[in-house]
Amino acid sequence: MDSLLARATRAHVETDPFPHVVVEGALGRATADALLANLPPVDFLTEGATYGSNEYFVTSAGRTLHDEGLAPVWRDFVALHSSAAFAREIFDLFGDHLPAPVRSITEGRGDTGYGVRGFDEPAPDRVMLDAQIALNTPVVGPATSVKGAHVDRPQALYGATYYLRHDDDPCTGGELQLLQMRGSKLQKFEHVFAPDDECEVVRTIPYAHDTFVCWPNSIDALHRVSPRSETPRFRCYANLLAEVETPWYDCRPYQRDPDARRPKGRRKSLAQRIKARIR
Repeated sequence: MDSLLARATRAHVETDPFPHVVVEGALGRATADALLANLPPVDFLTEGATYGSNEYFVTSAGRTLHDEGLAPVWRDFVALHSSAAFAREIFDLFGDHLPAPVRSITEGRGDTGYGVRGFDEPAPDRVMLDAQIALNTPVVGPATSVKGAHVDRPQALYGATYYLRHDDDPCTGGELQLLQMRGSKLQKFEHVFAPDDECEVVRTIPYAHDTFVCWPNSIDALHRVSPRSETPRFRCYANLLAEVETPWYDCRPYQRDPDARRPKGRRKSLAQRIKARIR
């Protein structure tokens, strides 16, 4: 299997509203169709939880990487896209567009400087990688967004999404919107979330089969998922990420309440909250 960046070069990097790369037909129709057809069962991805409309579930590489029940095409995908080689592809692709602290973290880093989240032992000087199989549940009733305007956590070095869409999914929306904030970002955030009404859409990446988008994380990398209309289909995709143990930039100046500790986001279902408490 080729990597999602096999067809991308530095010439594909766009900088408005922040550095990012979009690759259409990233793996080819045959591979994308095989991934979609061989998704793990919904009960596996939700861990048996009951769910409501347009809820988010994700399964990390630490759980799937050596799961013999996982289809070979997914084992290959997860292994490749949670590897040090793939992380270096992303870092090399963005080159001088990487924030200086991220360049200092990643330059000259060998394979032993990386690990897989939930599988390898984390360490203060180790970059942890993940290739998550993700889905959003069917939408019942009014259109909703699964996640509003936000940046990725300040521990994250990059974010990336690969879409797998059913041909018969009738929904509109569910797109990735790249945003910029009107005016200063200082003292506007609640943890990683920004006020939607103070952001404007600069680019929209369609929720389209076999489409890949990636970007270096920063306080400028604002994005959200557009509201998705009623549909019986799951929104299926993969999330790819790299993170370090200690935040590499200080997000406190951007907080509306600098003393706030609890992230503000989509409330989990009762079943998810009970399961988290049991764990």
